[in-house]
Amino acid sequence: MIVWILIISSWVSLLLLILHDTTKDEAGVESAVSRGARNFIVALKGLIKSGYAIFDRARKMARILKPAPNPIAQVDQKSLVNGVTRTESDLPIRQDALLATPISLLKKWSGGDNRVAITVPELEHTITDAVRKTAPSCEPLIGVVVQKMHPKSRYEPNWTVRGIKFGKADRNAANGALTGVLERMQKEFRVAE
Repeated sequence: MIVWILIISSWVSLLLLILHDTTKDEAGVESAVSRGARNFIVALKGLIKSGYAIFDRARKMARILKPAPNPIAQVDQKSLVNGVTRTESDLPIRQDALLATPISLLKKWSGGDNRVAITVPELEHTITDAVRKTAPSCEPLIGVVVQKMHPKSRYEPNWTVRGIKFGKADRNAANGALTGVLERMQKEFRVAE
């Protein structure tokens, strides 16, 4: 196969050389081959320039359309029952309670990632509180055990839940609530280095 490519390329180059010699101007300055090559290079530059312009416009639009990070719900410290913080309206499943942690605990991770850096104990506490607030039958949940791991890419989470301390909580309800909480938390939190 390589031999045929070499043979064909040598014949094409010989044909272009002959065509170059026979199509020179009267002044002997430019041939049809060199004009075609120049026009091809000009067209290629224009194509690259327009590609950069399209990419730049798309990047600017993505920056404009990028949604703002979800505000972290503030915890209402009015009532404290059995060490579980309650918010004003306790519904069976609340979406705003998934991230009920004080902002002072959070530090922005600087690596081009929008996830917030947090320590392992803070993450365990945050996940436990979110699961407790998501389903009322999960209030007796004791906690979760988070383990730091090395992700395969920088967009994957660098932590995983190693275990669950159910206590007297309903296991099926706790597992269901934990699944939803983990999907969201892994997109929003990163274990600090």
